[in-house]
Amino acid sequence: MDMRSLLALSVLLALVREDKGQKPAVSILPRFPDVFAGDDVTLICKGEGEPIKWFINGDLQSDQGSSMLLTAVTSINNGIYECERGRSKSDPYTLTVEELEPHAQLSPSIGGAVMSKGGGRNLVLYVDDDAYGWKCFVLRGESGFMLNPDVQKKNKTAVIYAELNEAKRATFWCKNGTRRSNAVTLKMTELKVMLDPPAAPALLGESVTLRCEVWGGKAETAKFYKDNEPITDITENTYIITNATQADTGQYRCHATYRYSHISADAARQEGDSDAQELKVIGKHYNNGLTSPLHLYTTTTR
Repeated sequence: MDMRSLLALSVLLALVREDKGQKPAVSILPRFPDVFAGDDVTLICKGEGEPIKWFINGDLQSDQGSSMLLTAVTSINNGIYECERGRSKSDPYTLTVEELEPHAQLSPSIGGAVMSKGGGRNLVLYVDDDAYGWKCFVLRGESGFMLNPDVQKKNKTAVIYAELNEAKRATFWCKNGTRRSNAVTLKMTELKVMLDPPAAPALLGESVTLRCEVWGGKAETAKFYKDNEPITDITENTYIITNATQADTGQYRCHATYRYSHISADAARQEGDSDAQELKVIGKHYNNGLTSPLHLYTTTTR
């Protein structure tokens, strides 16, 4: 074998070794032992190489980034997930969503899913028996941390202080051994006007309240939009959906007029738009493990 052939063979072997050593892998964040309906989870395509492709049950997806965000998941999200980087494809990752109530409920003491930059709020953990032994966690980006809850023995609750620390979004949850609470995702806005949806996904048939808030003040008038289409006959800063259906799923925002009259009696009127916020309507799930006969709805976002 001449030198040219040896060189070509060595290059080929190097490429084979490189592809083998850099095989991508799909992982999930947060690393829940069980994924419950309503959770937000992110699938990460670890490895190197471009372009990046995602497949669900063998079907090519539009997502092309190294992560895929799944919001308010339900059993419709069950399936086989794979990613491809360059010419190398990951092993299959199986996602299974449990249509069961979590063992404990975590929810904001006030407010909803959106906070101003630098803000924070208390999250309260409600348990049936005793809050002692429960530990809480936060995931910001791909970094997770443990939080020490303040246990309130008298009313069987525990409290954690939730803040984003410059992150655009963060997910909070608590667990005790194999028992876990629901997960709460909080999002940050840098705008003075904010649309604040509930921290939990909306359930079919129940009422949902969307509030148009102003940082440091109060909206005098507000206009709501769904998927950039105006919602008519709403001028107050609160929009209530009385009987949520799948048709109410979408991107909502609001436009508010306001003035800081508590600072100055002749303060000038101002106006502004909020960020768009996703509202998802999913089917009900019950403690006995039976799901609602109504169809569930969810989407994949980035």
